[in-house]
Amino acid sequence: KRTCGNGVMIIFDGYDELSEKQKQRTSVFQRLLVRRLLPGATLLVTSRPLATQELPMEFRKQLHEHIEVVGFSDNDIDEYVKCKFCDTPDMLIDFQSYISSHPFIYKAMYIPLHCALVTDLYQTYWRKGKKEFAPKTITQLYTCFIHSLLERYLDDDPVYGPHELCVQELTDLPQDVFDDLMRLAELAAKGIIEQEYVFDNLTHNTLGLMQRVNDS
Repeated sequence: KRTCGNGVMIIFDGYDELSEKQKQRTSVFQRLLVRRLLPGATLLVTSRPLATQELPMEFRKQLHEHIEVVGFSDNDIDEYVKCKFCDTPDMLIDFQSYISSHPFIYKAMYIPLHCALVTDLYQTYWRKGKKEFAPKTITQLYTCFIHSLLERYLDDDPVYGPHELCVQELTDLPQDVFDDLMRLAELAAKGIIEQEYVFDNLTHNTLGLMQRVNDS
């Protein structure tokens, strides 16, 4: 009775990110899902929608609740934007004009994470007097996001100190930082080509990235 799991909640956050080995029926994860371990425990599983079909049938048959997180509506986007720029009415007007002129960026904002990303980036560029660098396509949106992360990384690193980049100048990064960025691009391309989205430590070590993370 002490091992049946009553009163215990187990959370699988990101089932779609489990490795193929962890999804095998003999793994501890699968044994928990099909109730061969701790059958009295409450299970909470999160996953991207496409991966839910990979959940064991025994688990899906016993679901008590299935909740899907949906994106923003037009009203949600409008409310978020007005709240974000409530203290800067001039920026709000400029931003509304910006997204009206770039429908692909507006469509991306139906995803809440993208909405936060677009508004944060625009706010950053607007305050720097560089709003012309705000993204106009989805590719530019993620390029700007990488640019923003790299700026923060370089600013906090005592070796490099304050370092300001323009979106078009990622090649001006310090060589070792640029090399790491290219290794990440290689890893991402490999994942897309091979339909592999989970990378274990061995893969990272092969590309020399894990040591960089450990050192930092």
